Amino acid sequence: MAKFRSTIEDCNLVDLGYEGVWFTWQRGHKREQNVMERLDIFLATLEWCEKFPNFKVHNLTSPYSDHHPIFINLENSRFKRIKNMKKPIRFESLWCKENACAKIVGDEWGKNVVEPIKEKLGRTIGRLKGWHDGNIKHNRSKIDDLNKELEVLLSKNPVDPILEQVQSIKVELNCLMEQEEMFWRQ
Repeated sequence: MAKFRSTIEDCNLVDLGYEGVWFTWQRGHKREQNVMERLDIFLATLEWCEKFPNFKVHNLTSPYSDHHPIFINLENSRFKRIKNMKKPIRFESLWCKENACAKIVGDEWGKNVVEPIKEKLGRTIGRLKGWHDGNIKHNRSKIDDLNKELEVLLSKNPVDPILEQVQSIKVELNCLMEQEEMFWRQ
C-alpha cells in the first residue's frame, strides 16, 4: 500500500472526491457484521482538473452487488431523455409476467362479439398500452426514487432496522430493474 501511495504522489494525482454515499463496498446485513469501505476513487492530475472544471464524481448505489459503482460526469449535467418521441405500439415481452395483462387480453378476446379481428386487436393493444403507460412505464421514476431512498438510508447509522429497509429496497429495485432490462432487451 505504501508503494501505491508513493506512486500517486510521484504522479501528482489528487482524489477527485465524491457526492453520494461515502463508501463503495459494503458487506453484512446485520449491524455487528456490517462493514463499509471506500475502495474506489477517481484520481487525476491538476492539469486534468483544469481541462474539466465542471466534473462531479457520484458514488452510486447498487441493489445487485455489495460493490457500488462510481460515475464521473464531466459536464456536471444530468443526461436528458428525449421526450414526446412517437414510437409504434408493440407487444412488450414483460407484459407476460403481469396478471393484469392476461386479464385485459382475456376480457377483450372472451367477449362473444362478432367483429373484425383488426378492430379487436386494435382495442386490445390500446388497452394494453394504456395499462402499460399507467403502470410499467413509470418504473424508471420508481427506480430513481428508490435509489434516492437507498442512498439516504445508506448514509445513516447502519442499525438493524435500517439494514432491513436497505435489503427490502434492494429486492424491490431488483424486480423493477429486471422489468426494465426485459423492456430494453426486446
